Amino acid sequence: MTWYDNNWNYRKPITISNIGSTLTDYQVLVTMDTASLVAAGKLLSNCNDIRFTSSDGSALISYWIESGCNTALTKIWVKIPSIANGNNTIYIYYGNSGATSESNYFSTFDIFGNGSSGILTVSSANTIVNNYTYLTGNENSGDNIIAVDSGTGFSNGDEILIVQMQNYSAGTAGQYEFRKILSGEGTTSFTLDTPLKGSYTSGTFNSTNATVTQVVRIPQYTNITINSLASIIAPAWDGYKGGIVIFRANGIITNSGDINVTAKGFRGGLAGTTISWPGDAIGLQGEGTKGKGVGNRFSDPYGGGGAGQQTSSPRNDRSGGGGGGYGTAGSDGIAQTYPEYRGRGGATYGSSDLSTIFFGSGGGGDSRDGPAFFSGNGGGIVIIYSSSINGLITTKGEDGIYNSEGASGGAGGSIFITSVNISSLTTNASYGTGSLAAYCPGGCAGGNGGYGRIRLSANSISGTSDPTAYTTGFDTVHNRKYASPEPSFGVSGAEELNITATLMTLNTNTCAGPCQIIAGVTWQNMGSSSVTFTPAILIDGTTIAYATSNITIGPYPAEGSSTITTPTLLAGTHQICPYPN
Repeated sequence: MTWYDNNWNYRKPITISNIGSTLTDYQVLVTMDTASLVAAGKLLSNCNDIRFTSSDGSALISYWIESGCNTALTKIWVKIPSIANGNNTIYIYYGNSGATSESNYFSTFDIFGNGSSGILTVSSANTIVNNYTYLTGNENSGDNIIAVDSGTGFSNGDEILIVQMQNYSAGTAGQYEFRKILSGEGTTSFTLDTPLKGSYTSGTFNSTNATVTQVVRIPQYTNITINSLASIIAPAWDGYKGGIVIFRANGIITNSGDINVTAKGFRGGLAGTTISWPGDAIGLQGEGTKGKGVGNRFSDPYGGGGAGQQTSSPRNDRSGGGGGGYGTAGSDGIAQTYPEYRGRGGATYGSSDLSTIFFGSGGGGDSRDGPAFFSGNGGGIVIIYSSSINGLITTKGEDGIYNSEGASGGAGGSIFITSVNISSLTTNASYGTGSLAAYCPGGCAGGNGGYGRIRLSANSISGTSDPTAYTTGFDTVHNRKYASPEPSFGVSGAEELNITATLMTLNTNTCAGPCQIIAGVTWQNMGSSSVTFTPAILIDGTTIAYATSNITIGPYPAEGSSTITTPTLLAGTHQICPYPN
């Protein structure tokens, strides 16, 4: 087998075991005892001379040393091009005193993408950069083929976001993961590069008990420029898809315009349909993670604001709806006279670290304005990975429309930015405000929506956020693939040396009776550093005999000689060769 580079003296095989389907460009965590190698003089104390290759022993593959060089538990992530079902072999090389480190987080995890979509310049408002579809049925953890409504706009090699938008019956609303399409472009069946980690439900749309999973194509840009007055948006959520802007850029994002998904999230509730006063009427709750709302002045635990209610008996009263909830609860609507008829504010859901991600919920409909009037929609979702970003990103809840009873506001949506450098960035996931009533003597009004959620992960962050963002350093945890089940590894096989035999002499290779054979071997070090090893010969392809002492050979082209005696052999002709050969 080919040796990667003669400047390296040692290598070891590593076995990667995969009991699932084939994985591509998959990151595997390898844990090694580098302290022993350093102590033996085989590895530099800073691990700069570590390299990994594929199974051919020569093609380099990306790696990143997470922690612990010169310890018994060094953590190294290795990006393996293909891991088939069963056992797979890669090699670790070491032993080059002049090497510089090639440990690289970004090439191992592709966090900012591969740049395949090129440069993007946005010069007009309302530019859409994503493609959208949705799962037509349920998909289970471990599946690597998914059924979608349409493959239009999706190509082999595209990265996609898979996200559970609504889920009433099973699974986890808000869960998401990233995959690539191996095959199936333009069709309704995508084969994925890695099986799903989670299970996803889909198939009931625009319903009060909805199950919807959306699939979004993720462009891979280099540099992005958004000119003044220009914007990137998403189509509004329609109960099937939309509402999300997501992309990667491995260069710089210069944003003089806006990335804006205000009012693109869960929809506001419909106003009550009885127009006359007095009379009995009630609006609909705002849409949330369960689905569309029903006629109830109480909010549900899924975020949508409660509906305003009008009643003529036993009390004449009317009310605005409650604001939609998300990161914070929406506020209650205001009734004309009796507070019990007010629409209640929507509940909170999700988490500040955006490990699950959601739209903001819609506000509850007011008590009577007819089917043409809705309360405010929630904000959409923005997810961006870029080495540097500035400018304005907005996902506000929609304001309630001024009407006879008071429409409520939607909740802000989600913004998740991962970057090395966030500079002068303004992020806004604030709420939509409820409107005052046009015809309500007691002063009816819709409630305000709740705040959304913002997460910023970067080494340096400057700018303003409304609400206050959840901030972390550059995230190295959530940026890898997860298979189910995960592959395992084992450092297996003997250490191999970059040593060749240039000459071998035998006193005989045929025994008339039981005898011992003496082999003289001249070895040459092909590596760039001195190496100490125990010379050996291989007898009849099965038995290894070692010299009685080690020898040390200087860097290439230095040579060294050894004499090795076999154990007692039976009569006959024997095959003797240097080991390793």
